[in-house]
Amino acid sequence: MAGHKFRIGQRVNYRPIRGPDAASGACQVIGLLRREDGRFEYRIRNVTEELQRVAKEIELRSPNGGDDDRLQSGSESHAHKSS
Repeated sequence: MAGHKFRIGQRVNYRPIRGPDAASGACQVIGLLRREDGRFEYRIRNVTEELQRVAKEIELRSPNGGDDDRLQSGSESHAHKSS
């Protein structure tokens, strides 16, 4: 079973589908949520203010473009380290 794409503490770009009233931009994941229908959501905080909100997984992107890697239960980041 696939897990969350993002981990707590990870910076993400928030692009809301809710409309122009919600601010987009750089945020940090502060909580992992799971809706009753099985879709993943996240509690996020804007990096320039204390505002917190809940975002759907489809509204978030990794700043480095690597948002296709899903986290497995208990695993660390999937980032590759160069030798």
